[in-house]
Amino acid sequence: MNWGKGITIALVAFIGFIVFLGVTLMSKNVDLVAEDYYQQEINYEDQINAKVNASKLTSSITIEQDADFLIVSIPEGAFEKVELFLKRPNNDKKDLSFKIQDTRTYLIEKSKLTKGNYNAQITFLHEKKECQIETSIYINK
Repeated sequence: MNWGKGITIALVAFIGFIVFLGVTLMSKNVDLVAEDYYQQEINYEDQINAKVNASKLTSSITIEQDADFLIVSIPEGAFEKVELFLKRPNNDKKDLSFKIQDTRTYLIEKSKLTKGNYNAQITFLHEKKECQIETSIYINK
């Protein structure tokens, strides 16, 4: 075998690898985290302020889980317009949203949730100030 054949084989193998890599990467789903990503980026300063407001509270909303339920506990106080967003990092079609009103304990059946990680985001008003809490939850049915 001479140099010309070796270079040709190496070039064909390299081009084949590049084509394989391109096809593989183009077939992967790479959705943005949110449809309104750019608008959320503009409002990011408000989110930072809401997180700071929530961190200053002496008692805050908590999320726990038992064998059958995800339990959202709201302490006594001026908590208004409480919303819970459960976001799946790998599938936005399984994202869930809950408005919590007129209760201090909100139960979500685990049977309605898919096993795996969720990013939980709780937004609420406390004494007319916007607050936001974020945490990660692993649902293990």
